[in-house]
Amino acid sequence: MHRLLKTHFPKLDRFADRFSYWFGGTLLAALWSAMTGAASSISAIAQYGWGAVVFAGLGAACLLILVMSAGLIAVRYFNPQPRIAVDLPPTDTDRQISRDLLLLLNFSVDQTTSVMIGQLLSNAPPDVKVPFKYSSSLNKTHDVAEAYVKNVRGTLGQTMRALDFSSVMHEAETQAELEIERIPPEQRPQGIDPLQLRRWAISNLQCARAVVFLRHEKMEMDEKLISQRESLIERLMMRNNS
Repeated sequence: MHRLLKTHFPKLDRFADRFSYWFGGTLLAALWSAMTGAASSISAIAQYGWGAVVFAGLGAACLLILVMSAGLIAVRYFNPQPRIAVDLPPTDTDRQISRDLLLLLNFSVDQTTSVMIGQLLSNAPPDVKVPFKYSSSLNKTHDVAEAYVKNVRGTLGQTMRALDFSSVMHEAETQAELEIERIPPEQRPQGIDPLQLRRWAISNLQCARAVVFLRHEKMEMDEKLISQRESLIERLMMRNNS
């Protein structure tokens, strides 16, 4: 407590020092006077004169102060005050550490994102073709493409990248509908429900656009990782030289 006052409140600390000196001196004088009066009433001490009475009073006062001090120390020892956390201003080293941690966190997020996108690309279905063409295996291809788009959407989560992906998927749905409308009626597959054909076209184009989107994001993320390399090397050299 005394160190805290001395550091942050120097004027208050000086006042507390003066008060403790005056209080201690006044307490000693009062006890000395009281003990001297008590000693003068004891005939065994009073018979040796005022010198013995004053000396006995001073000894008793010092003994009482010593007992009181020991009692106060014991009370504080067995009932310590809770430590007060002091917010110290950040140093240059603290700022450097915070900056290094921020750089490492950004790099870690970018690296894990790049790995995640790479895994999504490796799981892309190989049978998706653009522009859309009807084939007997479209039903199976549709299920795979639809599942892939759903997996990509779920993996991206609630991020800005997911919002961009949703926008691309909406554009792909609109484009697929236009492509179906452009097919002349005589060239459309016979015996196929137009709604089913629409679903096949949408899932096919969405899957193809999802792959293009992920490749673009992967390229941007890798370029960002490479651009961070120089700053990371600089921070590492500074750390090694410090």
